[in-house]
Amino acid sequence: MKSFNDFVTENQTSDEWQLEQIRKEHAGLKKKSLKDLRNHAASVTKIIDTSGLTSKDQAITHILTNKHGRKKCVKALGWEE
Repeated sequence: MKSFNDFVTENQTSDEWQLEQIRKEHAGLKKKSLKDLRNHAASVTKIIDTSGLTSKDQAITHILTNKHGRKKCVKALGWEE
């Protein structure tokens, strides 16, 4: 049976892994064009009119916060709240 310390250590490692995945996804999205990001945002969210996404950073922020949540994205990428 696992002790409490083993459980806490596993969760910390899992959290760091998730944050690293967010960073990798962010880097991958930065390589896409704005048109591709708008199409991706339309496919993964309920947004229909993506003309409001006027920059790559805005589109990436929308995609990542919708998928992972604002708090995790702030923690992983160092955004200011």
